[in-house]
Amino acid sequence: MKHLLPLLLVCFVGCSNGVPTHSVTGTVRVNGKPAPHGTVMFRPVEVSKEDGKRHVARASIEKDGTYTLTTFETGDGAVAGTHTVAVLMPPYSASETGPQAKPLIPAKFNTPNTSGLEYEVKPGSNEIDIELNW
Repeated sequence: MKHLLPLLLVCFVGCSNGVPTHSVTGTVRVNGKPAPHGTVMFRPVEVSKEDGKRHVARASIEKDGTYTLTTFETGDGAVAGTHTVAVLMPPYSASETGPQAKPLIPAKFNTPNTSGLEYEVKPGSNEIDIELNW
């Protein structure tokens, strides 16, 4: 019983349903400038060994371009492994709204299948900066 306590504590801070997650933070930049808003999505290439599912991690992009991924609980990160990544950024900004607003990034970045973005999440703490250039 006393050997179970450390395992339970590890799962409390870093996994759900036996699936471990690892801290992932970073900054999204668009042509060298911090992204003003949007969402980042990390989709694992492989299914989880623990439960056979793909656990997608998401984060809102803050005003300074930073993000912190969440899979099960706020800020818990992402599962380890290779991920295809999408960045969704609605076609508006603080100074530009309405039907004539132009997209801030090309549509190819909106899905993991077309973005061309792939990153590795390693066990432990990860800092992954995402650069969108075209």
